[in-house]
Amino acid sequence: MNKQTILTVIIGLLLLPASGFGLTIKSVDFMTVESKSRLQIGLDGKATFDVKRDGDNLSLFIDNASISKQLARPFITREFETAVEQILPRQQGGSVVFDIAMKQIVPYFVSQDNDLLIMDFDIPEWARKQEQKNQGTVTVVQAAAASPMPAQEARQIKPLAAPVSATPSMLKGSDLAQRSFIEPQYTGERISLDFQNADIHNVLRIIADVSGLNIVTSDEVKGNITIRLKNIPWDQALDVVLESKDLGKMAVGNVVRIDAADKIKKSQERKLESLKTEEQLEPLVTSVIPVNFAKASEIAGTIKGKEVGLVSDRGSITAEDRTNVLIVKDIKKNVDDIHTMVKRLDRATPQVLIAARIVQADSDFTKGLGVQWGGSWRNQSDRTHFGLSGVNTGAARSLFSPTVTPGGRPAWTTATVPQPSLAVNFPTNQAAGFGITVGRLAGSAFDLDLRLDIGETIGSAEVIARPKIVTMDNKKAVIRQGEKYPYVVRDDDGQLSTELKDIELVLEVTPRIAFDGSVNMEISVKRNAIGSIVNSLGDPSIASREAQTEVLVRNGETSVIGGIIEEEERMNIQRVPFLGKLPVVGLLFSGKTQDRAKKELLIFITPQVLEPVAMN
Repeated sequence: MNKQTILTVIIGLLLLPASGFGLTIKSVDFMTVESKSRLQIGLDGKATFDVKRDGDNLSLFIDNASISKQLARPFITREFETAVEQILPRQQGGSVVFDIAMKQIVPYFVSQDNDLLIMDFDIPEWARKQEQKNQGTVTVVQAAAASPMPAQEARQIKPLAAPVSATPSMLKGSDLAQRSFIEPQYTGERISLDFQNADIHNVLRIIADVSGLNIVTSDEVKGNITIRLKNIPWDQALDVVLESKDLGKMAVGNVVRIDAADKIKKSQERKLESLKTEEQLEPLVTSVIPVNFAKASEIAGTIKGKEVGLVSDRGSITAEDRTNVLIVKDIKKNVDDIHTMVKRLDRATPQVLIAARIVQADSDFTKGLGVQWGGSWRNQSDRTHFGLSGVNTGAARSLFSPTVTPGGRPAWTTATVPQPSLAVNFPTNQAAGFGITVGRLAGSAFDLDLRLDIGETIGSAEVIARPKIVTMDNKKAVIRQGEKYPYVVRDDDGQLSTELKDIELVLEVTPRIAFDGSVNMEISVKRNAIGSIVNSLGDPSIASREAQTEVLVRNGETSVIGGIIEEEERMNIQRVPFLGKLPVVGLLFSGKTQDRAKKELLIFITPQVLEPVAMN
């Protein structure tokens, strides 16, 4: 099983390119990958490079490039099982140079993959053997005797069990020791111990051999211990052994000092007091920190709070609102911590695209029944002696009329009369209908023109608007659509004036982005329309409808709001005076129209979270 150890110098740091340089070093990583150790340099473009050798040292030159002060510092790699001792990046004129101190010269290879410059080193033979030796679970078994025995004689290599944590183990003793007593997260190599009445010094020697730490014990560390532990991390085993004997540990670099717990506690308190004294004597430094997205005053208030506690009693932090920067004055360690905190807090506020689709569905149901008729009586000489007709406003209409032939029965022929020449004219206002026209029937002398319209129209219409608006997280977005309606008002003195009333649809949406990417929306919909009630001045009333709700939808999903309905029904009757009121016959002298209109407003809202724009 290959052990992969990664030393991450900086992750995701975006730097402004220095003036006059074509490339910027964005990150520097050193890691072990399979059978190689790798120097990985992140750039913002293709690089021109060269490697020179001077004895046991190598120098990697990157032309026309710059590196920030945060990255231009030595990287100590001697704790890795690699031939590289140390890496020192530095700026040299218009180039960046990586001075690489080697423990021994090994084959190396330099390649470029897009914006990454990679320099691989072969693992030396001694490191390869050590890596193979370290792979496995260390099992120490002692039957019953308590006689001291060398730790190396009791080691057996077995397959390595799954690690407790996927976090790469950094071979820095101070980090491991500090993590072991600050938070109970164990990442050490697994070990099994089985002792009965064994000297505690022998147990500590075995743990030191497995961990690679230097352990120093005081006179307070004594006695025997009986312990049986199977397949647990070595750092957890060390804590168990120390707690069983009321002992404590204190790490300084790669050296762990073990003593009585109360003495370790007093030593830590003395060290803390010493650090406080050093802080009081340490000179103050001033730094200006630019803030890109947030308000400098808000970040300053957060950092000043007691909950954060990054500013010492001697330090200060001031927000400059005009340029949106923070002016920090404190010891160097606190200033560096404030820099890190500002980077975490100064994030771009996510934006949300609100896409609304407003649909008005009209459902009209109109029925009409109308009558049109007229007639004339003509004799054989085709003279009209009696007739009922209306105003001639139309074109001629073809009718069947009988013609009498000598010695036979009447024959049907075609004649024309003005259309419509109607005595009763109550048609429906529908474009489509059914009409019947009847001429002289059965050879009679009565000319009748009758038209009957029966119309029925059922229709629906959709008026669609598609407004879109972008707003920031937790900020209200307002969409308005409509017009201003003038109306007359009378003041206390009786003077009349004209004012404007908004007849519009107002949609207000306040989005809040959750951690899982879903969007919570507070929605308010208000619509004003002209009503049917008329005041003394002849102005109609304003009908208002409003809905408020709160919904939770996933990113890109659609929420719909309905139920804003307007319904109107009208009936109109037209008839001939007196005749239209007669029973049964009155139907021939009247017309009736019934209109029913129903309108429903549907609003579809789709939120879309926009990815923040990366700023260099």
